Amino acid sequence: MAKKGIVWLCLVAVVAWPTLAQDIFVGGEVQVTYFVPSSVPAAKDRTRIGLGPDSVLNLEANVRENLTVYWELNLAQEVDSATADLVTSPYRPSAREQHYLRLSEVGGRNGALRVGKFWVPFGLRDLDREDRLFDVFDTGFRYTQTLVSRPNAEINLGLAVTDGYGGSHPQYYLGCDGRSGRLDLSADVAWGNGKGLVGVSGAIGLLPNDALQLKAEYLNGDLEDLTTEEQDDLTLRSLYLEVGYQFPDSPFRVTFKVRDQEVGPNDTTEFKYGLHYALAEDLTVKVEYWDETYAGVDDLEFGGSDLFLLEVDFTF
Repeated sequence: MAKKGIVWLCLVAVVAWPTLAQDIFVGGEVQVTYFVPSSVPAAKDRTRIGLGPDSVLNLEANVRENLTVYWELNLAQEVDSATADLVTSPYRPSAREQHYLRLSEVGGRNGALRVGKFWVPFGLRDLDREDRLFDVFDTGFRYTQTLVSRPNAEINLGLAVTDGYGGSHPQYYLGCDGRSGRLDLSADVAWGNGKGLVGVSGAIGLLPNDALQLKAEYLNGDLEDLTTEEQDDLTLRSLYLEVGYQFPDSPFRVTFKVRDQEVGPNDTTEFKYGLHYALAEDLTVKVEYWDETYAGVDDLEFGGSDLFLLEVDFTF
């Protein structure tokens, strides 16, 4: 009921205050995803096509000078897309969907309070949904404060309290991220119900125009296994590395990604090789090949899967 109440609150605010609204923006993103799995049990070895997990329609209204209403609808979820749930993060998976009120200048000129359902930042900030191991859209409140704001440097602090996945128990998040020149760094802590998770990450651009980009993320801690009905506790350790190169004066970009993770008794290594082509400023075609191998308890069980992914991403 609380989540539905937030939705209606946003809608009422948009409808009731049109004369007070300074700016209203409508936008969104459409992803058409096509993939060919080799041995993915959840896909039942079938080729599939559908909307990607970040296909959304959103509306933002600045109803007062320091009050913003944001509403987001997940199109893939609405049409029950056959591909959306197969390319999202496997632990703490949640559909991209946000409905919140944002009040600025709280606790100072650079403070902001967000109440409703929103994305909780954790780990590397600019990872795609399909590259995240831990990704949360949850209901609660989040307070952020910009401690340093200069042209070449910025430091932000954020605190969030949410009702937890499925409303099972409260979750708490504390994070700090900063930028200095070409370097971005972040550190996050999440805890709740006696479990905790820590994440540190960084990204840097090299060569002229940041043509070469390096990213890294390390996660360590405990969380509930939401992929099973028992929801047992899992110990998690994950190291993610990414290299991307944008060819000069070219629409082509190549990426190489690797994640080595231990989740409970399973040890998994995943490689991703990608080619991205920018047809226009708001239209990108992405081709990726995913190769995953895993070992079970005491390395007695081995297996693997591979996936060919073709995605067209249009932002409007």
